Amino acid sequence: MWTMLLGLLAMPSADACVALVTRDGGALATSEAQQVILEATATGSVVEYANEYTGAAEDFGWIIVVPAPFVSMEDGDIARFEALAELSQPRVQITSVGGDDGSAGCGCGGAMKGDGAALGGLDSGANMVDIVAEGFTGSYGYTVVESDDADGLSAWLGDNGWVLGPNEAALTEYVNEGGFAFVLVDLAPTAALGSGEARMLPPVRIASGSTDLMFPARMARDAAPEFQNTRIYVLGNEEANVTGWSAVELGWIEVNGGESPENAYENALWDATSDSSTYVRVFSDATAHGWLTRFETRADRDVHTADPYFTLDGGHEPLETVVDQWARSTPTVSASWLMVGLGLPLVVVVRGRRRRAGQG
Repeated sequence: MWTMLLGLLAMPSADACVALVTRDGGALATSEAQQVILEATATGSVVEYANEYTGAAEDFGWIIVVPAPFVSMEDGDIARFEALAELSQPRVQITSVGGDDGSAGCGCGGAMKGDGAALGGLDSGANMVDIVAEGFTGSYGYTVVESDDADGLSAWLGDNGWVLGPNEAALTEYVNEGGFAFVLVDLAPTAALGSGEARMLPPVRIASGSTDLMFPARMARDAAPEFQNTRIYVLGNEEANVTGWSAVELGWIEVNGGESPENAYENALWDATSDSSTYVRVFSDATAHGWLTRFETRADRDVHTADPYFTLDGGHEPLETVVDQWARSTPTVSASWLMVGLGLPLVVVVRGRRRRAGQG
C-alpha cells in the first residue's frame, strides 16, 4: 500500500475573511485563502498570517485583532507555512487489488482606506484612542491602537481614512470586551500588489504578551464571502484542543467510485464544517517546530459568532488523516498531487498505525 502527501497547500479559491478594499480609485484586492500559525512562547504568544489574494490594487488597509499587550510586528516567512503544510498534509493511500480495467480551509478585517492621514504620525484623537506602537516591517507600515470607547475608535478610524463598513459591529464587540489591540496595516508603496493575478501577500508575524492562542473569527461574520476557508497551525508542547468552536476528526476517508482523492477530502471537510462552528483536527504530532496540531474549516460566515481559543492540553498521541483509494490496476500518480519542488518521496504507511476518529 503506497501513499503520498496530499497537495493541499493551495486552499480553494473562495474568499477568506480579508476584504482588502483599497483607496486607489476603487481597485479591489480580495483574499482567496487564509492560513494562520499560533505559537506559545516563553513570554506570551505569536500569531502569523499568510493570505492569498487577487486584484490590481496598489494600496490597502487591513485590521488585525490580537490579544493585548502588543509586543512587536515583523515580516513573516512563507517557507514556514510551507514547511508546516508539508508535515501535516493528509495522506492518500492507494490500494491495488489487481485486474486490467477500471479503478475502484480574519483574524483580520477589511477596511476601505480613504484619503485620510497616512498611518505614520496619526493623532490620538483627544485620548479616544491610545497609539501603542508604530513601525515598518519592510513590507508594511503599521500602527497599533487600543481603545475602550467603541464609538470613539470608529470615529477616529473614519477621521484617519478607515471606513469599517460591516466589520464595525464585530470591532465594537472586541472594544467593549476589552483586552485587545488593533493592528492597522498599510501596504508599503515599495511592495505594491501589482497586476491582479493570484499571489500571496507578504506574511506577517505579530508577538503578544498574552498567552491566549486565539483566532478572531468574528471579524469574518459580516464578510462578503458566504464561506470562510481557514487553516490554523498550533505549535506548542502537546496537542491543541479548541474551545468556543467544536473539533472533529475525519480519520480514514474512503474515496467513492470515480471521485478523486482531492475531492473526497474536500467533500469530507465541507460535510464536517460548513454549517456549524466546527474545525477538523487534521494532524497532530511532534515536529522540529514543536508539537504541531493542524485545524481546518470551510464554515459559513453566519456561524462565526464566537472566537476559537486553543489550549495545549491534548497529550502526545499522534493523529493523521488518511484518504483511502482502491484501484484495480497499478495506480498512476498525477504530477499535480506532488508538492513540486519539495522532493517528497512515496512512502509506505501501515494501516492503523495512527489513531482513527473516535479512538483515544
